[in-house]
Amino acid sequence: MNFDTKNINGIFVFLLFSTVFVFWTVGLVWVLSLYSIGVLIKSKKVIKQKVLSADFKTHIMPLVLILISGFLFLNMVVRDGYDINRLGLALGLLFAVPIYYNIVIYGISEKLVVYSLYAVSIVGGLAGLYEYFVLYNKRVGTIFSAMVFGLIGSLLVSILMIRIVTQYHQLNRNQLILTITSLVFAVSILLVSNSRSAYLFLVLFLIFIFFYIGAWRIKRYLVSFSLIFFLIIASTFVFKESIIVKRFSTAILTSQAYLSGNSDIKSSSTIRFEMWMAGFSAFKLNPVFGVGDVKAVDVISQISKDRNYHKSITGERHLHSDYFNALARFGLVGLFLYLSVYLVALYNIHRARVLSVSAKLSCFSYVIGYLVFGLTTTNYSYVLSQILIFVGIPMLVAWIKHLEMESETS
Repeated sequence: MNFDTKNINGIFVFLLFSTVFVFWTVGLVWVLSLYSIGVLIKSKKVIKQKVLSADFKTHIMPLVLILISGFLFLNMVVRDGYDINRLGLALGLLFAVPIYYNIVIYGISEKLVVYSLYAVSIVGGLAGLYEYFVLYNKRVGTIFSAMVFGLIGSLLVSILMIRIVTQYHQLNRNQLILTITSLVFAVSILLVSNSRSAYLFLVLFLIFIFFYIGAWRIKRYLVSFSLIFFLIIASTFVFKESIIVKRFSTAILTSQAYLSGNSDIKSSSTIRFEMWMAGFSAFKLNPVFGVGDVKAVDVISQISKDRNYHKSITGERHLHSDYFNALARFGLVGLFLYLSVYLVALYNIHRARVLSVSAKLSCFSYVIGYLVFGLTTTNYSYVLSQILIFVGIPMLVAWIKHLEMESETS
């Protein structure tokens, strides 16, 4: 392997993704960022040719990152004060900018990215199975929460399934065996996490892919999707006594009763309803900028006490929803800035002609995944999810920009 910038970028990505379940990845992000700054300092001529000469809208992602960082810093200065978590996120957004431009200019080794997916699936699967069967933990999260563990597992399942279905005839025997093996371990991550959000994403994303690519027009796709949907439906009957099926059943029954007016029924689902309603009430106190990250805890606690919501809501640091959380703490401005990361990425993926079907769907999976996860959890409350969103998504967009520049040059 040549140790040029493209391959070094690939090595960093391999390390970032392959170690997420067994190693703290924050340090790797800082090292990649500092390396990127060094690379950019030596690349003044290339920057002028490939970046500064581009249209403003070509590189809007760094502007989004800077705006979110500035907004967070302003909140800290004006009303929230400083602590390590808020400061780390605001600085991390800025440090994602040189990473973005490094990949725009030099690209990234796609082979190493694919191998990182294999590695994280196998490492995560083994860690999950060990915790489930040896340590007898029925909702596995390894060094993170079960929710985060399951969500990443569902992303891996979707990306690896896409690779098998769309590239089956292009993969050699060893690649196919490795992809199938990795998929089995990714499925095991999903199973031992017992995360409902992870399963919800998979079903919604399969429906999205089916209509986006017009799967009914291609026999191989139609057969594949039919088989997958059949397995999903059949598994709910075969494993009806499993934890995840019971969690879904409980969620549906208690939600129906709660929405029908029986507020005495409490479950994880109904408590989330109460969190969201409390968050929306807090948002209405300051719709433009929210009530602030620090003050939100006291405001939501008081609203919960006044309305006799579940006692666990008082003192909660998040509202189990990115969107209600952003509205309550940062208002419409904060929500718009947060969603801008996703909207810019989705726009670039959709319009990209340089991506194969497999690559485009995999990119969609990554971005849409965190959008769906945000419905029922707070991604940016977890450092790992902050990295995978505010560093991972800009890297994805930067890679697309790099491929487009390569295409134009050739």
